[in-house]
Amino acid sequence: MSIWSSVKVFLIEAFWPWFKAYAWPVIQKHLLEIIVFFVKTLKEKIISGVNETSERQVNDFEKKATDAENLAMDSLDRDEISRLKKEAQIWREAAERLKKDNKKLKKDLDEIFVQAHSDAVETLEAIELNLDTDENSTILSIDGNKSNLPRIE
Repeated sequence: MSIWSSVKVFLIEAFWPWFKAYAWPVIQKHLLEIIVFFVKTLKEKIISGVNETSERQVNDFEKKATDAENLAMDSLDRDEISRLKKEAQIWREAAERLKKDNKKLKKDLDEIFVQAHSDAVETLEAIELNLDTDENSTILSIDGNKSNLPRIE
């Protein structure tokens, strides 16, 4: 029996069952930690960007409302006062609508990330590993994607 044949027998009969039973669960755990870290980081960056943009827009809308109210208080023309008060009201309503929309967007993003995390866990846990061998080659199969392992001589 050649060295390669002995190595293949060892791989298939001893190492591979040990690897699948003990090493693969540890590797899966670490892969999951990496995925969770990535999803968490992505979520934080997106939420941070949404928060910054939202706060800037809300502040801008509220400033425009205040400016319109101040102009209305300084005006002597009743039509202009009425128009400016309506404009201020529109800006305030737009700011409130934006706050509500952004709150919903954050909730939707939370749900998306929870689902992405769940999908990643399910996918990782469902990964099938197999090692097949024949006289000339050893084939590693991960979820049906087969790769010939290099021959050891």
